[in-house]
Amino acid sequence: MTTFKYRPLCSILPLSRQWLLDDIILKKNHGQLDRVWLSPGHLFISLDSGLRIVTFDTRSVDKTQDDEKRCLDLTCDSPVLDILVGRSIPNVAYIIHRNGSVQVWKFRSDFSWLLIQKFNLCTTPNTVITDVCLHPSQNAVYWCESNLSSLSNATVFCIYKRQLPEDEGKLKNKELGLAIALVHNCPYSQVFAATHGLFIVFRDVVLLWCLSANRITVYTGGPASGDSGLRSPPGSGFPVSGPQADRHTVQRESDCCIARSIHVLCLPQYPDSATVCCQQ
Repeated sequence: MTTFKYRPLCSILPLSRQWLLDDIILKKNHGQLDRVWLSPGHLFISLDSGLRIVTFDTRSVDKTQDDEKRCLDLTCDSPVLDILVGRSIPNVAYIIHRNGSVQVWKFRSDFSWLLIQKFNLCTTPNTVITDVCLHPSQNAVYWCESNLSSLSNATVFCIYKRQLPEDEGKLKNKELGLAIALVHNCPYSQVFAATHGLFIVFRDVVLLWCLSANRITVYTGGPASGDSGLRSPPGSGFPVSGPQADRHTVQRESDCCIARSIHVLCLPQYPDSATVCCQQ
């Protein structure tokens, strides 16, 4: 049996504004707690459904008093979906809002935050980002967004990728990669960075997209009777390649998958993209 022990965060990290942290967590005097992010040297808390951000930073050894003006406290027009920290540019945090806007803040050597850039991930209006991740080894942002279809007036979801600059100078000049559509007309999905690719999770289906090999592996189903979890159906480790549109269908097992079939289609004009359509 595994035993877990917990300790107050202040006993591990010498955080600034400890009184405010206690006021938010214990006394709950600053609105409803939404999400908490912990990154090296920093603690981010969102309040009021993501419309407020409060930051707590580790104090320097020779700093005996907190400096309220140096901390990053934001009131937002759009709720904060996630706060991402990459590897390529030190001490930089990307604050991702649900409307697609991104604020890039840098923590400086004088223990203050500086806004160094703003940009928008999305290229179409009235778009809502529903999930996002930062791939550390690729220095790229992947996200799932929703929009209204112009044909059916129904909500549709798509997954996109955008390359981030490798250094601070290019970031300040907004030298971003283009927004590349990877998956069209899919269900609501979550995206997670993998060592050699990307996990796309929707319903009880997991797509493992190996980008370097241009290969997708499909895992379907929740635990069925006598089953321990996801399985890879026969033929799921198929290649996706151009220039012709190769279409592959993976039939589901009736007791473990909501979708009757999954079609993965490589588009000739986008060799690294695919269209996933789930039939009920």
